Amino acid sequence: MAHSRSLSTTEALKDPHFVSLKVLRQGLSYITRQSPVSNASNRLSRPSLVEHSVLPPLEAGGEPDILTQASLAYPSADPADSFQLSPLLSLPPGFGRVAIGETLSCIICANNELTAAETGKWLNAFRLSVDVVTPDKDPIPLLADEEVTPSVGPGESLERIIKFELTEEGTHELRVTIKYSETTIDKSEDSDNDLTERVRSFRKIYKFLSQPCLVTRTKVKQLPAVAAAGSTSPEQLKYVLEAQLENVGASMLVIESATFEAEPPFSSQSLNWDSPALKQTGILSPLLHPRQVLQVAFLLDGKSGGLKGQELVLGQLISRWRTTMGDPGQLKTGQLTVQA
Repeated sequence: MAHSRSLSTTEALKDPHFVSLKVLRQGLSYITRQSPVSNASNRLSRPSLVEHSVLPPLEAGGEPDILTQASLAYPSADPADSFQLSPLLSLPPGFGRVAIGETLSCIICANNELTAAETGKWLNAFRLSVDVVTPDKDPIPLLADEEVTPSVGPGESLERIIKFELTEEGTHELRVTIKYSETTIDKSEDSDNDLTERVRSFRKIYKFLSQPCLVTRTKVKQLPAVAAAGSTSPEQLKYVLEAQLENVGASMLVIESATFEAEPPFSSQSLNWDSPALKQTGILSPLLHPRQVLQVAFLLDGKSGGLKGQELVLGQLISRWRTTMGDPGQLKTGQLTVQA
């Protein structure tokens, strides 16, 4: 007795999806750096699934000449076509460098590639989920698939914005999963226009590397303790915190601020360009070229309170910067401690 052969995994993948996925980096730098046209501030860069280049100029009221078939999960419905996109993708260089301390902001677009002329098929019940796998292999959910979008019509898109603050160095994976329901009308001669419905899904994995662009080195020095003669109040502790900020990236940085958040019983006073005494002189925020070092210092005051020989928590240093294209970044040190 003959048995019907089930489809292999490779053959199942040949069945094309009618939903395409695009991931775009959201940020000012990826608009103005790539597009010379006058309305660049209102346009996004090319999607990450195609080679990053300048979009063609728009005619008045026209649309850019982009082949939509290239964005399909499987561009060809022909099983003999050997070209397929791998489920594991890498973001192209045009996606931009991602530095520790920056916030990765992406627009996830799920596009219904059906046309209005295709009346025998429609898609509904869209679910979109996104998570990031850190170098420690810990998946962090950014967007759950609990929300169901009832319908995304032909030519329409389901868009979501995700944000993730990068704090670890190494390779990250952005995993995007799309689930939807596909309903088809059987228009064959021996059929009564029966409806068939199936739930379909696919996942794309985007890998990107997070590297530091600013390195902080700190040193704490204690000043001689001061106590008034004949006073029974605790000694006044004074420390000087010196820190070096080095630009280890490939582009120039503008250091917006370097602040120290002191823990009680300490208070901090900035000795840098952003101190109240120097702000009035009109000193601009320092620029750090690659491999350049900026030295900053803070004066810390506190009372010992009879804590001799114990470990004191001073606080943490927070550095904020912007790239040459205006993208913000922030780096925090751990809690700095000294021996009283």
